[in-house]
Amino acid sequence: LPHEKGRSIVERAAMATSRADVERGGSSSPRKQQQEKGKVPTPLYPQHEGEREWTPWLVPSILVANITVFTIAMYYNNCPAHNAKPGRDGQCVAGFLHRFSFQPLRQNPLLGPSSATLVKMGALVWDKVVHGHQGWRLFSCMWMHAGVLHLVANMLSLLFVGLRLEQQFGYVRIGAIYLIVAGFAIGLAMVFRGANANSSCGWCHYLSCVPTKSWTCAN
Repeated sequence: LPHEKGRSIVERAAMATSRADVERGGSSSPRKQQQEKGKVPTPLYPQHEGEREWTPWLVPSILVANITVFTIAMYYNNCPAHNAKPGRDGQCVAGFLHRFSFQPLRQNPLLGPSSATLVKMGALVWDKVVHGHQGWRLFSCMWMHAGVLHLVANMLSLLFVGLRLEQQFGYVRIGAIYLIVAGFAIGLAMVFRGANANSSCGWCHYLSCVPTKSWTCAN
């Protein structure tokens, strides 16, 4: 009897412990724990039946292209050579990079080339597009970055968002979205500067001047 009584006390204690584990969200048995360990975690973006997962190549290519263009811009900028001229104020930032060093912070706080270099490389200048008929800037400006901070912010967004989207939806859709978003941003920048892109860009029929108190829109 004492032996049976002791065993029943042990069984009750085990049952109480198991019940407490269940109440705390724990597993009720070793078998259940083993089953939970073998479970495959649910993906953040679940795939539906018949869908394929694409191997991303467009987003990495865009990233490499942007970094390459920025490197070329910094090489062409050559801050030590241009900033050594009389009348220039401030010293190049990160001078140990030599011709790849950045413009003084007074000129470019984003750690990048001068505005003159950006314009020569194809930055968006609405006056040159509208009056200079340089419509090619509508495309080239998508690859230009004002500085390292601008480049890093854009590339991190592209990696963390664009890479996963390309895996899910493929390069065709993501490429179209990239061009549409970039074109929409360019259009807004021009429209709200009082520019009418129709005069220099035949396919930009959706871009038109928005009249404000600061300017009028001539036909």
